[in-house]
Amino acid sequence: MSSPLYAIALAVGPDEKEIERTRDLIDSIGAYAPEPAIFVMIDDAAEDRHLETRLSFPPQLKPVNLHHPRHGAAAQRFTKSKGICAAIQTAFAWIAKNSPDVKFVLKLDTDALIIAPFFKQIESVIDTFPNVGMMGAYDKTPNGDARDISYNAKTVKALHEPGSFLQSLKYKVSNDDRAMISRHIGIARKSGYQYGEHCLGGAYAVSGELLRRMNDAGYLDNPSRWLSVDCPEDVMVGIYTRAVGMDFKSFVARNEAFGIRYKGLADSPENLLQRGYSVIHSVKNDANFTEDQIREFFRGKRGQKPGARSQ
Repeated sequence: MSSPLYAIALAVGPDEKEIERTRDLIDSIGAYAPEPAIFVMIDDAAEDRHLETRLSFPPQLKPVNLHHPRHGAAAQRFTKSKGICAAIQTAFAWIAKNSPDVKFVLKLDTDALIIAPFFKQIESVIDTFPNVGMMGAYDKTPNGDARDISYNAKTVKALHEPGSFLQSLKYKVSNDDRAMISRHIGIARKSGYQYGEHCLGGAYAVSGELLRRMNDAGYLDNPSRWLSVDCPEDVMVGIYTRAVGMDFKSFVARNEAFGIRYKGLADSPENLLQRGYSVIHSVKNDANFTEDQIREFFRGKRGQKPGARSQ
């Protein structure tokens, strides 16, 4: 395999359905992404399921299987959080330390799907806007609606500003996990961070430069720091994007990569192809199509020449 040009980060939940979703996702990547890549999976099952051998991969993908840190020695620190922040930080840390020259990392959920080539689309943004660290559905949706981040803003503000004077003093001098996170948010605020800003999870890309800067700053040294924090991982990545002095970019217009929304599809499967998207989310919980119908539709398109659009 040639040197990887990009990486994919994917957290795989413990339900067996997640294995099947991952299998279909891999198949969609194989159909539309011939470029060599690292495929980093964070396995969230209690026991190692050896996903790197259980699943089949096209030759351009090198699988890496890592265990979710909440199942290790730090598990006692896990509380009500879903743990996704620690999972994605684990993937980012591995990529930054083992494949630091990748152009970008495409972070996906198992209910995302690739429906057309994406590498050149994302590469062109990074080449044109070298200070963009995170791209996807930033300030608007594919349908042009403004995104509401007010709930996420409250979450981050609470992490940054403790409720008491003693807690505030502790955050300034302590090296415990919550204090370190609060200080990281403070650094981001000095770089213009607005509480809660991020690109919508499910599918987004971060530049290789973002990971390199995060690694240099020590932000990837301890992914388990986030185990006890109830915060969406896309919001966490938004914090670090600003903390290392980088920017966001919305990339959801026609013929741009991300045709995504939080729940269900942004449009019908046929229209998503017509509009020129490459990465979609979510193929489950759609109001008009079942997950099986959506997956079957796009499987049928993979036999076409990669990049071909439905007429």
